[in-house]
Amino acid sequence: MDLLRSGKMMSQWIGQAINVECNDLGVFQGLVESIDSNTSTVTLRNIIKDGKPYERKSISILSDQIKSLYFIESTAILHGAESNTRVESSDDDRPHQRHKADKRKPAKVVRAKTVTEDDFPAKGNLLRRRSTSCSMNEVTEGIRSPRRSEQMPQYSKRQHIGLSDDCFSVTVESCQDDFDFEKNLAMFDKQKVFHDIENGRSNRLTPKKARDKFKHDELVIKASKTVRQIKLVDEPSSQDGSFFYTTDDGLDIPCISLETREKLFAFAASHGLSEQRRVDIVGRNTCDMIFQLIGGSNRLNPYNTHQTPTVMLFCGLNTQGRYGVSIATHLANHNVETIVFIPAPTPGSSLGQELALYDMSGKKRVSKHTELPTGPIDLIINCLDSPGANLSQESWYKCITNWCNTCRAHVLAVDPLSNGCVINTKWSVHIGLPQRLPRSAGQTYLCDASIPKRVFNHIGIKYRSPFSTKFCIPLHHEQ
Repeated sequence: MDLLRSGKMMSQWIGQAINVECNDLGVFQGLVESIDSNTSTVTLRNIIKDGKPYERKSISILSDQIKSLYFIESTAILHGAESNTRVESSDDDRPHQRHKADKRKPAKVVRAKTVTEDDFPAKGNLLRRRSTSCSMNEVTEGIRSPRRSEQMPQYSKRQHIGLSDDCFSVTVESCQDDFDFEKNLAMFDKQKVFHDIENGRSNRLTPKKARDKFKHDELVIKASKTVRQIKLVDEPSSQDGSFFYTTDDGLDIPCISLETREKLFAFAASHGLSEQRRVDIVGRNTCDMIFQLIGGSNRLNPYNTHQTPTVMLFCGLNTQGRYGVSIATHLANHNVETIVFIPAPTPGSSLGQELALYDMSGKKRVSKHTELPTGPIDLIINCLDSPGANLSQESWYKCITNWCNTCRAHVLAVDPLSNGCVINTKWSVHIGLPQRLPRSAGQTYLCDASIPKRVFNHIGIKYRSPFSTKFCIPLHHEQ
């Protein structure tokens, strides 16, 4: 600035409080210590830079770096000097700048309140420093607001060292102990877990406990007392071997005898639910469960052409065989690769009609155990056994048993015998109401046969459907 170069009135500037706004260095406030007209520099002391105390005792600023300069009234740090009119730098009024400033209207100056330690709570120097900085920024108009980073608390170096000690003060010796894998592995009973998985009794199959509380949108009104939705009117005593399964919702499902089930099916047939209709319903509802066993929508995606699941079905010359052929037809219609094994049926029989419909799907059918597939199989469905027919002694049945037991695929038995199956089974499906099965029959499921409520009532069973929105539900042995 020309005023610094001319050196005029330099003695009047010494000790005055000024505000210097620089082009790149920021804003400085302090007391004038000296002015050098030869180098055109002004030296300040008791400096505040950008609203914060400056770490250096003094600083010299060239006139070329100064954007604007004006006097301010000193605060606690500037000893209360008298305020003067503002002096601004421009290309047109640099000569005789002080005289022109006297002729112009003086700029508005805001007097700052002197800040003392009594104005602050005892929270350390950090809070007092921030408050002092804010008061200095309110000294006069035209000074920028403090940056956000300046308003954030500034931690001292000692505080940072304390934080580092908390994080990195762990001794090396405490990290040198090796993890004992053998001891940890000994706590895991592998054989028991694998045995439960193979027998379908993993923890995820544990019955769900009925909840006491529900959300507002679930619209559940709990009964005043727990009642059995399905109850035999002539319920046998415990000496007669009465047994209940339990659903995931905690409902008790009683077991019925083979004779009671035959009465149930016969009365339903007399009222329109014929055997052929029941076969179709069981085939369709069982497929809902089978789709999940073979991979669900991931495997049956229409764009997934290289991972099509393959299902092997063994069907006997009985009602269980008709269930199996109906299931195969439904699976084939959903692009599942199916292979049906069945001895030569009688032409024109009900089973022959089911096979004729299955053959229209174009899927494979075999009648000899030598024609069984050698490739990978995803699921085996056993529909061979029926009451009154002892097929386990037949040579072809023994070959099928050996083939199933050596195959890696799991076995699903549809309507099995009450004494279990010769073929190792992982899942068993009951029709209508269950019969008691041994645990060797695997996980038990119940398939809805669409039998009306009054049909159950007619044969002495108080019935309310336990299926909810599903057609096949898991059943669990009472603990």
